[in-house]
Order: sequence, then C-alpha cells, then structure tokens
Amino acid sequence: MQVFRKFSRSVSAQVELLLTQIENQEASVSAAIHGLERGASRIRAQRLASERQIAQLRRGIEQAREQVATWKQRALGLRHDRETALECVRRMDHAEQQAKTLSQRLETEEQLQVRVAADLTAVEVQLQELRQRRATLISREARAEACSNVTDGDDIALVFERWEARIEQHEAQCPSTAQPVDSFAARFDQADEAARLNRALDRLFTEEDA
Repeated sequence: MQVFRKFSRSVSAQVELLLTQIENQEASVSAAIHGLERGASRIRAQRLASERQIAQLRRGIEQAREQVATWKQRALGLRHDRETALECVRRMDHAEQQAKTLSQRLETEEQLQVRVAADLTAVEVQLQELRQRRATLISREARAEACSNVTDGDDIALVFERWEARIEQHEAQCPSTAQPVDSFAARFDQADEAARLNRALDRLFTEEDA
C-alpha cells in the first residue's frame, strides 16, 4: 500500500506539473514576447549609437578635409618661405591621413548600421507575428471557454436537480414540528368564536336602535 501511495503521489505531481504547464502557456508566450521586446530595445539603442557615431565621423571627415584645404592654401602662399611651406604640407598630409582613417571607420560603421537595421527588422517582424498569434489564441480560447460554459448548462441543471433532490430527501427524514389537532377542543373553540361574534353583532344593533 505504501508503494502504491508513493506511486499515486508521483502521478498526481506529474499531472499537476502538466496542468501548470498548460495553464502557463499564455504566460510563457508573453515572457518570450517580453524577451524579444527587450532585445529589440537593445538593438534600437545600438542603432541610435551607430547613427550618432556616423554623424560624428562625418563631421570629423569634413573638418579634416577643411584642414587639408586650409594647409594646402597656406603652403601655396608661402613660396618664399620653403621651411614654413613644408610644415604646412606636413600638416596637410596629417589631415589627409586623418580624413582617410575616419572614412574607413565610417565605412565600417555604416556596414554595421545596415546589419543592425536588418536585425531590428527581423526582430520586429517576429514580434508582430507573435503578438498577432497571441491575440488570436487568446480570442479563440475566450470564445471556446464561453461556448463550453453554454454547453455545460444542461450539466449545471442536472447538478441543481440532484442538489434539490438531496435536500428534499433530508427534509423528508426530519420529524414534523406541527402540533396535532385536538378536534374535540376545536369544536369548543369554534362555538366560543361564534358566540363572541353574535354578541358583537347584537351590540351594533342596540347602538343603532338607540
């Protein structure tokens, strides 16, 4: 018997676990959607950071190119001062190298932004599909439960009938609390009541005649 009880408890626990898993399906789907939403938020933040980085790189490239033009113009204006002109050329070369480096970084960052945008699109599409499926299943489940309740109406009526029959059965077993009627005493009571009414009627007549 002890082994059987252990086995019974084990089966009950497994059934309860299964029921819990079934009941938590909506919660599991919602948790998955919430996880995707967090992932989408992180991707959006990464995209914004990439956009800011791209804007900063473009400004840096523009400034470097402006420096190239400036130092070139200065070098050309210093034909009479070769040493100073050479320093201007060195600074022009440095600005050109900086512009080149920034351009390479910009290309890499723009490629990253394309990948991030594609990832975000994929996640958003998946989110939309999951949300739609969840909403559809919630609606179907609510409708199914409503139909099930309507279908179970006959079963509920049978429950009420059995309940009422059980109460009536218990009521039939209860001893009666009514007092037995004494027919002999009742005849005297009726005679006394008739005499009282006759006396009252006689008084009415006497009062009217007076």
